[in-house]
Amino acid sequence: MFTLAFEYSHRVLFSRFMGLLTSDDLAQFEQAARSIIAREGPMRGILDFSEVGTIAVPRSLFIQLGRRPQLSPGQDRVFVATRPEVDEIASAYAAQQRDFGNVEPRVVGSLAEAYNLLGLDRPDFQAIR
Repeated sequence: MFTLAFEYSHRVLFSRFMGLLTSDDLAQFEQAARSIIAREGPMRGILDFSEVGTIAVPRSLFIQLGRRPQLSPGQDRVFVATRPEVDEIASAYAAQQRDFGNVEPRVVGSLAEAYNLLGLDRPDFQAIR
């Protein structure tokens, strides 16, 4: 399961994943993000996995997804991974993105670090219009 919000003044899509993370969640997220980017234009992103309890996605899928072009080319992304197993798969994805010529997502341990990396002082994430 995931939720989406957008910080319009800084152009940051915020995605929070919760509970059980499945391959279907990732496919639905990708479809939703593509739609938002098509409508709103290029944007940076935060993918927050801090509330994920169980990962039901094979590591090989994360690597496969990492070999695809960025959804929003040239834009920074930050993954929040508070658990070692999430950090491991996020880092594997990030390495694939880098190796395939994309901007490598940064993997951090807290939402505060993600905000800092993207220069967000007091972000105002809102429902997507």
